[in-house]
Amino acid sequence: MTVVAVYLGLLSLIGFWKLRSQQTFKSFFLTGGKLGLFETSLTLMSTWVDSAIILGFSGYCYMFGYDALWIAIPTSVGVYTFSLLFAARVNQMKEGFTIGGVIEKAYGAGISVVSSMFTLLYSITLIATNVMAAGYIMHIMVGTPFVAGASLVLGVALIYTLLGGFKKVVETDILQFFFLIVGLAVLVLFTLKATGGIARIEDIALRYPSAFGFSDIISFFIIFTFPFWANPSFYQRCNAARSPDVARIGVATVGLVDSVMTFVALIVGIAGIALFGRHIVPDAVFPRVVNAVLPKGVRDFVGLAVLSAIMSTADSYLLIAGGIIAHDILRPVRRYMPKEVLYAKVGAIISAVVALFASLLFKNILDAAMFAFSLFVSSSLIPLVVAFYVRDARLYSLPAIGSMVGGGTTVVLWVAFDWGDVSLSVMYGLLASAVSWFVVYGLRGLQRGVDTNG
Repeated sequence: MTVVAVYLGLLSLIGFWKLRSQQTFKSFFLTGGKLGLFETSLTLMSTWVDSAIILGFSGYCYMFGYDALWIAIPTSVGVYTFSLLFAARVNQMKEGFTIGGVIEKAYGAGISVVSSMFTLLYSITLIATNVMAAGYIMHIMVGTPFVAGASLVLGVALIYTLLGGFKKVVETDILQFFFLIVGLAVLVLFTLKATGGIARIEDIALRYPSAFGFSDIISFFIIFTFPFWANPSFYQRCNAARSPDVARIGVATVGLVDSVMTFVALIVGIAGIALFGRHIVPDAVFPRVVNAVLPKGVRDFVGLAVLSAIMSTADSYLLIAGGIIAHDILRPVRRYMPKEVLYAKVGAIISAVVALFASLLFKNILDAAMFAFSLFVSSSLIPLVVAFYVRDARLYSLPAIGSMVGGGTTVVLWVAFDWGDVSLSVMYGLLASAVSWFVVYGLRGLQRGVDTNG
């Protein structure tokens, strides 16, 4: 517990170090758009490695073995296609540094508020996944009660985010990423030694029965490819990058980290079978493997490394959620916002509190992440693609609203009323989004015809 307290205290001090007051929302949210390739790549990679990848995906590997790759493959596709199709465009949209900003430039301010409501729910849910992970790690490895441990980690991330904005998030991301890479390398070596090596892991993996059907695989490709075309942390960092090439290459480096993390999760998840059988909660597999295979001093180091990764994602989405509330929801409504940074900080605090409560509502980390991704794809994908690739998107403002509401509401209702597996909600949500678009477009055309004839 002492080591954890020292580390969390250090991160809090980073928030105060050379603290300066941010005069504008853009300096608070983007550090002026001056990140070089090194900073852009490391902050993207650090934010990418979160609870869903470390604890959630390790748990999926524990449950499904190699079939879990049906999640990893589309994730890589989503990252690389964003790098090719969107990263440079986002960097060049200097006023479109949030999803709501892109929607506003394309369709108008009122429509961006609708989009931002869904993006805010997405961001808060992703904060909640990392709160869940922090709770598991603090409880299993330190002995802290789940809610108390989660609250402590979330509170520290919130402190340095509020004090320093995006600049402090980037500084801590760089520290946390190197910490994580060393910790995971040590964990893999000790895990292979404890379980009998790669051959033993592969032998266990090949005994898993096939788990997913065609509809499951299609759902995974939709859920884990398309959300990264509209990922708020990608948009923020691409806009903060020094140039379009820096943005494009920075995102591409995330694909390399994703491949490494897939390997680590497979090793740890399948090692869970060798060490514990099939009798533990999937989200707890990662910290329990850490406890089982590492000596105490090394265990503390790796535990802190994983907490670092979780915090590096939580702080990013706290900042994003606060920015959405201030810049994408309140500003278009109030028009004049002299204290936009203050509103963003208050928004981050509110988002943290809501995320803490939301973390108690989901069965596991990956289900929460699937809900977030499904919601985002269903509410934002079609309007965003049109915003980027149609010359005068304002002609489609009403269909865009219909698409957002139809798709996003479908996913929320699917999960709220438990209509089926969370992974399938995206298929119905995206279908509802497309149908809503064409229905509203058709009704608008019909109304225009009536007005013309009248």
